[in-house]
Amino acid sequence: MNSRNSGCNVLALAGVGATVGLYALRVPAWMWLATAANVAVIAVLLTRLHGRTRHAAVAVCITSNVLIGWYVSPENQGPHARFVTGPPSVTYDAQAMRLTAIINVHNDGDRQTIASIINAVWIDSKKGALSDRNRPQPWQIELVPKQTSPVMFVIEGDTAAAVWGGIQLMEVPIDGGYDANAKLNCRFSFVGRFYPQLKQIGTVSSVTSPGECRLRSRPSS
Repeated sequence: MNSRNSGCNVLALAGVGATVGLYALRVPAWMWLATAANVAVIAVLLTRLHGRTRHAAVAVCITSNVLIGWYVSPENQGPHARFVTGPPSVTYDAQAMRLTAIINVHNDGDRQTIASIINAVWIDSKKGALSDRNRPQPWQIELVPKQTSPVMFVIEGDTAAAVWGGIQLMEVPIDGGYDANAKLNCRFSFVGRFYPQLKQIGTVSSVTSPGECRLRSRPSS
């Protein structure tokens, strides 16, 4: 009986060691206390409990370590790339009758990614024409981690003058798709509106889906 129990103890400790070793490179520092506590509980169980009760309790602890490692692994901790917008800007060249709006797209994650972008301009709730008509839709933009890339909207002529003067309403929508990580595809939808009194673009809506795409990447160790 003692030999059998010793064998079970060795198997249990080996399972603990394998669990810790498997996730040693992926578990951040703040998780090591939880893992160490779990190992301590297993040690107590091995000395205090007997028979099937001990085996079941050890199995539960090992399973919890596996689940902890799975949860905090890069593939399951949320996106490593986040598609967000920074402060917009708008300028008007009266001599050229050209209005330029810029929506800054920021990769708030830690992984470089490629986003597929569709942008347009709406004038008085009708789709207008951008000056850069040769750009294909959708088009791609490379988002470098922790850096900002501009999405530009340019309108010209009487329409630009009317928008700048508050005669016509301008909205600038952006629809983007990107792979947050190997398993998560995200979509981002932004609509900005030009307010002529303030000479600024305000946010009408900003939606990222699914919900996992709104999570921040896991804390660094």
